[in-house]
Amino acid sequence: MILKKYIISVIILSLVLIQSSKAASLVIYEEKPYKVKLDLIIDGKKVQKKVKFFDEVIYAVGSKGFVKGGAEWGVGGYCHKFLKREGFYKKTKIFEAISVFKNYEMCLDKIETYTNAEDNNVNEYYLFTEIYLSDKIAWDVEGLFSLKGIEKYADKFVYLSEFTKNKQRDISPISLKQFDENNIAAKKFTNSMYSLFKQLENSEISESQAKKQILSKTASLSMVEYLSALKIIINTDKSDLANLVRNQDYFYSCTNNTSSTAGSFNQKTSGFIGDKPGYESMNFILETFNKNKTSKGFDLAKIKYDQTLSKNNFADLLSKTFDLCVSDDLFNKILFQSRN
Repeated sequence: MILKKYIISVIILSLVLIQSSKAASLVIYEEKPYKVKLDLIIDGKKVQKKVKFFDEVIYAVGSKGFVKGGAEWGVGGYCHKFLKREGFYKKTKIFEAISVFKNYEMCLDKIETYTNAEDNNVNEYYLFTEIYLSDKIAWDVEGLFSLKGIEKYADKFVYLSEFTKNKQRDISPISLKQFDENNIAAKKFTNSMYSLFKQLENSEISESQAKKQILSKTASLSMVEYLSALKIIINTDKSDLANLVRNQDYFYSCTNNTSSTAGSFNQKTSGFIGDKPGYESMNFILETFNKNKTSKGFDLAKIKYDQTLSKNNFADLLSKTFDLCVSDDLFNKILFQSRN
């Protein structure tokens, strides 16, 4: 009986060893640097300059490796898992990003066929980006607001993005603690918002008219003024939504961009995370990426073996977080929730 158990144990161990020998190995590969033209703000002026990109990739390679009959570019036997990208203008780091490829697990299932190139879809992925801010130089991220003076309140913008066919979704964590509630333009804006709200209560204007006016007035603000106004409203309003956001380290804004296959139309909606599960999910994601950083930036060697990032369902976790975004602008939600 003991001998029988020993033989079974040996057989199981042998199967495990055989399976391990066939398992794909993770490789870190450093790409050759290249340059891309970006719109930068240098000393307050918008200019287009070449930014040097540095890419490092973590990918899995089948058991044959890169040998005759093994992995081959454009054919198969390999799968992209992570990509780290840094952008420098001269010696200044403009941004840093980590890509998590959505179809890695599906690709990995067929890696030993060495014909799985189509499964290695690098056009669908999640991207965690940090864009660094300074008064000397910054990447001009096109948006509704002027970035003038933002570097006095924040040293970077952070985005979690999802890229799929004809669709991009973004979540951005923003700390409001350092913004000034005594900002003159912000106070003027919030006063006009509450005046607008009273007009709405008295049925002097419709809800759609109020929203149009909010959008028009918001567009006249800089990013500093907008976030200062948001802080005023959150700290003075007594709605459940304002109370939830007020007690968090960040508020998370969301955007959703959709375009047609032919590029004939583009639709953009805005929103935010407005419930406890959404905050718990995004806080966990932020913590996961940040713990894999050093003073020099993201560390691919740490990311390669990170227990959370390496989980098969990590991409699913990222996807579910985007589904927790509430549509519409936070100003609108707080103002119109307060009516009820």
